[in-house]
Amino acid sequence: MSFQHTSSNKKYILILMAVIALAGVLYVVTGGALDFSRLGKTEKLPTDKEENLAYGLAYRPASDHVLERDGIVLKSFGTMLRAQDLESGVCLDAASIEERSEKPIQRFSEYVGYFYLYDGETVYRTTVSGDKLRATVEDCLKFEPMGDYIYSLKMERGEKKLFRCSIVGTYEKRLFKESVEDFWAYGGNLLLQLEDGRYRWYDVITQETVEHTLPDTAREIALEGEHIFYLAADETTKHTVLYRRPCNLQEDKALPFSSVGDYCAAEGRIGANVQKEDGKNYAAWCQAEGGEVSMFGQKEFSAESEVDISSKHLFVTEPDGTTYYTPLEKEEWSILFDDVG
Repeated sequence: MSFQHTSSNKKYILILMAVIALAGVLYVVTGGALDFSRLGKTEKLPTDKEENLAYGLAYRPASDHVLERDGIVLKSFGTMLRAQDLESGVCLDAASIEERSEKPIQRFSEYVGYFYLYDGETVYRTTVSGDKLRATVEDCLKFEPMGDYIYSLKMERGEKKLFRCSIVGTYEKRLFKESVEDFWAYGGNLLLQLEDGRYRWYDVITQETVEHTLPDTAREIALEGEHIFYLAADETTKHTVLYRRPCNLQEDKALPFSSVGDYCAAEGRIGANVQKEDGKNYAAWCQAEGGEVSMFGQKEFSAESEVDISSKHLFVTEPDGTTYYTPLEKEEWSILFDDVG
């Protein structure tokens, strides 16, 4: 399937992209209207409204590789974000940071009708309808959209601090008093890795907080539903195991994968790159709450391949940038943006 810029294709996919914008409108009219009245300079106990979390719960907010919106898949190519409709194969350039940055897009988001494009330093935004590109969060180390806000990690006076601003970049505040080494945000849950190595969960709806201790080998931490996920080495088998822990409890459960190279927790599901006993790597998935694992054995992947998942598809991106995808319910691999450079 070749990449084409025909007027009919452009009109077609713009209609499809309008579906995304409509989802943002629905978010607003169903109670998620933006409310900036609470914002100021500092906030020790950040809050948000439960109804504002609806869009981020329905769709995975951000990814380094691939996002899906009801059959429309987004993937970055250098400074360009491209869209493909999986059913028709129609492709289109969706957004670009080329006019503002020569750096490649490292992470991107579609959130409430905005594209957020991060080049490793600045988060730029534009609407899905193609409005002017604007710098939204500058000089940041990481960003995540959640609720009414964009959360970001920044350096301040030699220390890493957590900030948040409105989804259009206004009313920025520093959160909490501690230095924050890393953070994760999803569905009202904030997980902070503090400078001394401790982890703290914080609920922006209830202001409940719990101190967590994770293994020294814990990596690839993620939030999904009301759980913390992470990879860690099993002391007996030495295999890398995927663990799930409730946000408000320190009770770990190993998920039924074997040796996990990479995984993605999103939209109520877990996708993983799993190494079998023969040393070969295959893709697999299960529900985030656990249960039977669906192992896809028709295609072998490299140990370094990275996984994304949506409510309907599993995506595997190889180190050379090629992304393969299959429906969750039936193994049938195709190449995303085939023949696109």
